Amino acid sequence: MRYTFFSGSIRHQLAWSFGGVALILMIGLAGMLFERQRNFLYSAAIQQSNSLAVSLAGSSTSWVLANDIAGLKEVLQGFAGLPDLERAYILSLRGEVLSSTRPSEAGLFVTDALHQKLLSSPPKTQVLLANTRQIEIAAPVMAGQRHVGWARVSMTMNGVNANLHSVVIVGVNFIALAALAILIAAILLARRLTRRLHHLMRVAAEVERGRLNVRAHISGDDEVGVLAHGFNQMLDALSNSELQRERVNHLYAAWTQSADIIVRESDEIKLLTEVCRIIVSHVAFKLVWVGITETDGWVRPVAVSHPNSSYLRNIQVSVDESLPEGRGPMAEAIRQGAPKILNNFLDEAKTLPWRPMAIAEHINSSAAFPLMRGGRCIGAIAVYAEERDYFTPDLIDLMRGLTDDLSYALDNFDREKLRLKAEHELRIAAAAFESQEGIFVTDADNNILRVNKSFTELTGYSADEVIGKSADMLNADRQDNEFYAAMWKNINRDKYWQGEIWNKRKNGEVYPVWLCITAITNPEGLVINYVDTFTDISQRKADEEHIKNLAYYDSLTKLPNRTLLFDRLNLALNTSHRSKTHGALMFLDLDNFKTLNDTLGHDRGDQLLIEVGRRLQSCVRDVDTVARLGGDEFVIMLEFLDEQEMAAAIQAHTIAEKIRNNLAEFYILKTNLDRAGSLPAATLPPSLAVDRAGSLPAAALPPSLAVETKPESFIEHYSTGSIGFVLFLGHETSSEELLKRADLAMYQAKQAGRNVIRAFIPEMQETLNFRASLESDLRNALERNELILHYQVQVDASGQPVGAEALIRWNQAERGMIPPAEFIPLAEETGLILPIGHWVLKQGCKTLVDWAKHPETRMLRLAVNISSRQLSQADFVAQVSTLLAETGVNPARLKLEITESVILDNVEDTIAKMHAVRDLGVNFSMDDFGTGYSSLSYLQKLPLEQLKIDQSFVRNMAFNKHDSAIIRTILALGKNLTLNVIAEGVETEIQREYLASFGCQVFQGYLFGKPVSADEFKQSLLKKSPL
Repeated sequence: MRYTFFSGSIRHQLAWSFGGVALILMIGLAGMLFERQRNFLYSAAIQQSNSLAVSLAGSSTSWVLANDIAGLKEVLQGFAGLPDLERAYILSLRGEVLSSTRPSEAGLFVTDALHQKLLSSPPKTQVLLANTRQIEIAAPVMAGQRHVGWARVSMTMNGVNANLHSVVIVGVNFIALAALAILIAAILLARRLTRRLHHLMRVAAEVERGRLNVRAHISGDDEVGVLAHGFNQMLDALSNSELQRERVNHLYAAWTQSADIIVRESDEIKLLTEVCRIIVSHVAFKLVWVGITETDGWVRPVAVSHPNSSYLRNIQVSVDESLPEGRGPMAEAIRQGAPKILNNFLDEAKTLPWRPMAIAEHINSSAAFPLMRGGRCIGAIAVYAEERDYFTPDLIDLMRGLTDDLSYALDNFDREKLRLKAEHELRIAAAAFESQEGIFVTDADNNILRVNKSFTELTGYSADEVIGKSADMLNADRQDNEFYAAMWKNINRDKYWQGEIWNKRKNGEVYPVWLCITAITNPEGLVINYVDTFTDISQRKADEEHIKNLAYYDSLTKLPNRTLLFDRLNLALNTSHRSKTHGALMFLDLDNFKTLNDTLGHDRGDQLLIEVGRRLQSCVRDVDTVARLGGDEFVIMLEFLDEQEMAAAIQAHTIAEKIRNNLAEFYILKTNLDRAGSLPAATLPPSLAVDRAGSLPAAALPPSLAVETKPESFIEHYSTGSIGFVLFLGHETSSEELLKRADLAMYQAKQAGRNVIRAFIPEMQETLNFRASLESDLRNALERNELILHYQVQVDASGQPVGAEALIRWNQAERGMIPPAEFIPLAEETGLILPIGHWVLKQGCKTLVDWAKHPETRMLRLAVNISSRQLSQADFVAQVSTLLAETGVNPARLKLEITESVILDNVEDTIAKMHAVRDLGVNFSMDDFGTGYSSLSYLQKLPLEQLKIDQSFVRNMAFNKHDSAIIRTILALGKNLTLNVIAEGVETEIQREYLASFGCQVFQGYLFGKPVSADEFKQSLLKKSPL
């Protein structure tokens, strides 16, 4: 046979020899690879079983400690679906099956030899059985250092054996194909076949040494090329299998570590963030993040593995399928509640909104797994990989299991919150029972079972006196049976009722309560208890009645207020219309009431107002109305006067005369010895004589210094009133218009000399219309730039300019130049003085800024008048501060002029604001000093720099010894208080010399210059010409 073989053709020899040798080599190689694959798969199976047992032991620790069989059952259910798992169960140290994937084994004791050996072994993970059919692993369940049980996992080798069987089939097919290819190639290309086979042998040797990444680099479509390609495919299959197994093991490890975090972490955001980090640290994902669906449908990231990820920063995800951002894997996973896998992320049309960012981040595969909470999908966890076709079924199953654990953890968070909430509500309920409200609990038959302390305090009954008795004992019988029937009907229907009810205390006192009754039901819906809470509302009802009175009556005089007056006036107009009789509306204003308040105090003023109200009521009939509008203003409404207008006017005038005479009689007012208005000794000029009582001669004092002090407890006071009235008949004139007309008539009475009665006549309407027109024009004056500032120079004793006063002028387009005396009172009355005053102050600041640019005007100071309404604003200091900052003016050059009346309106508040403005660097001057009634004690509190002598004193000082004495007093007062004094209204050289002889150093008046525009003022100073 040998001769025949070797004596044959060389083609046959090469073919059979090379083919035989190659076949033997391939069989050997296949056997070697089979053995290696078998060892690898067996080792991987043991490692997987070991990880599974350790994971099971770690997840079961808290449940074993708590002996929570249900919890262990839920843990085992998470493992039940794993491939090749034959059985998993948790054992106590005594061998009792606490829980098993086979429910029938729960509660049994394991007595097999393997477990008997396990019980005597130390607490560490052990391989109990490992053969070609089965692997059994036991891992200790440890609570810290304490051994509390065993976790056993039994895995079949079916998957491994099936894999090996597939390898054998592939190997056999490969060998057969390779043998045929080698034989044919040997016949055709012996030398080439030998060379290429030698290369293949070298590759096989590398594989034998464990290098599965080598490949046979043989090209061609012949048998050797096919053999090399098949060989490489087998190596690819082996490498891919090992890579997938490695990925599965890494993901198992991530799941195991995450399970430990789930047990320990109490903050859900931290938990989700940590799980994202763990997954990325074990598996080569590009990005992992958790998104939660917001109420608007957009998905908000709450946890991310890479916080600085540009991909996540630049994308948006919505669950709205109609939007392009709502068609990606995460949105579909949330909508469908099932995992969504895209192994070719860049090729899917629906991923177009995220494709540029995915390309930039090298993302080719994506998967999203829904997160459930309370049976509802609330979001998803998304993972991204760089490779295509990354997500295999094994990886998907593991990620699904991990996500299920996270969903279970989120449910646990909710259960813990509910538990804490329940505990909190129990504590609140316990505290509420001891609240200030009365609480009692009854049974279903309304018999009292329990009461709190407030119940005893409110009712007077002790607990022993009422427990076991019907709650009806508290009823005051103020409500009828129909009321109680309706109440119980609501309770039975709604299980709740609240309302006002009258109860009775133990002492028989009846009182109102606000009662709330809540029905408590059992699981079957039957009422078992009623909880009654009640509050004594006696004071509240009294307060409501008091508030009602405050809404319609003046709190001081108890007379009707403006609201009630207009209600009655509207009714009177209706009555007048029906009866065809006239009525009259009188407006009364007390004369010099402010003087009384300023000199004797508001308490005396209040006494006078109360007495005036009483006298007015005594002068009218019961059908008439006397009302107080506020301050010293009263309105008297007369009804049912004569049908004839003249007769009705006579009747009204008669009553007005009666009122005038009645008010003119003296009043007895209570008073106390009050020397708060006395002049402080330190401020008295030495030249003035002081009598033994410590008072200055009355003739030498200005009105602001005159103080009447009497030791008696009562004083006589005389007061008069100015009265204006208007007739009405039906609805010819509105209520508001009638009051305006009566007010206008009263104003005419004031103008006529006070203590006068005036009736409204049509000519007065013209005045009213003029005022209304003037007010309308004044409201538009600022917008039309009709207001301008003029400046009047102030000079020192040498005649050098030291400053100026800003004086407002109104150049109205149609009326021409309107004097300030006509529009300033109107502005004060309407409130327009606020924007006008702000404008004046702002313009003054701008003027000072302009002056600072020129040497001739740089050192000048500007005085700006401030009204009482301006200073009374809460934000006045802030306004001044803002203007100073906006204009950049030097505050030391700005001087604000106020009058004594400004201070008297609200002394303490005004002083505080003045000090705050002074802290900004702005100075104050008191204008018209000596004409008011302020207390001199306030001067020491005010941050004044200057006093201004009113021109009324300057005008007649040379001929009137009283005016002369007042000027000397003011100058002496300024010297003693270290205040500058300026005299205004200086028109003659005689006046200037006279003032200078008294020590006055600063002057203002026509003698030195009239008020002129800003340009004229500046130009005259620049030219040094007289103003």
